[in-house]
Amino acid sequence: MFTPKFSIKNTNLKEHYLKEQYLNAERYYEEIPESRQIRAELVIRKIKEETIKVFKINEEQLYGTKKGKENVARMIAIRLARECSMMPHRQIGQLFGGISYKSSSIYCERIKKRCDKDKKLADEYERLKARCSQVET
Repeated sequence: MFTPKFSIKNTNLKEHYLKEQYLNAERYYEEIPESRQIRAELVIRKIKEETIKVFKINEEQLYGTKKGKENVARMIAIRLARECSMMPHRQIGQLFGGISYKSSSIYCERIKKRCDKDKKLADEYERLKARCSQVET
């Protein structure tokens, strides 16, 4: 078994180690089962960070909802997570405040319809998508 040269106490070091070990450019992603999950987690982290920056909200607001009010930032982040990571709705729901897979699916459809009607929202979505697809692996 391979032992790393450093202690994995710091999450950044752990992340760096995992990238070096599993996401090396010389390997193919399909050969390593963990690589898809690791990449999906990195993509979703990037989506959350960028959504928070663009909509000028805090992380708590990204996960929360208010009765009678749609959380557009959350809906966009969920749809981006689905498109960019191809994770199942159940996992995406857990990562965004423990919502059900049905809610995750409904949010994706709602924001898709709203983007079809609202060009400004669609442009914002595409800009966010471009920023989030540039994840370092």
